Amino acid sequence: MSFVTLEETTRLIGRSRQTIYRHVRSGKVSRVSDGSFDTAELMRAYGELKIIDTNKKIKNENNEIPVLQPETNIDTDFFKNEISLLHKEIKDLKTEFKEREKRSNEREDRLMRILEHNPAKEKEEERSFFSFFKL
Repeated sequence: MSFVTLEETTRLIGRSRQTIYRHVRSGKVSRVSDGSFDTAELMRAYGELKIIDTNKKIKNENNEIPVLQPETNIDTDFFKNEISLLHKEIKDLKTEFKEREKRSNEREDRLMRILEHNPAKEKEEERSFFSFFKL
């Protein structure tokens, strides 16, 4: 977990200090007991964070380390591609589900027709009918 100060938070999310204070009071975002903000909490509340200077430092649980931010365009393109692939997979699965459901209903109808036909009763009726004409 990485923790950032209020000033770094304003740069990361692009909001003013007053807005951040208002969001803390309303419960949209929470602060750590020492007044810093957890970057995971900021991403939960505000989405993707902006790139900050790599020369700045943020507080880690153990000590201070330099912030290293990856190229965000590459990350967003990757995730957009993943989302489109997942949408396609969901569409294919829905189609497959509908086909299986249709086949299942057809099988059920076929079995019900077989059960309702009941060939044993039909043979008894034939015998009784023909036995009537036997002399």
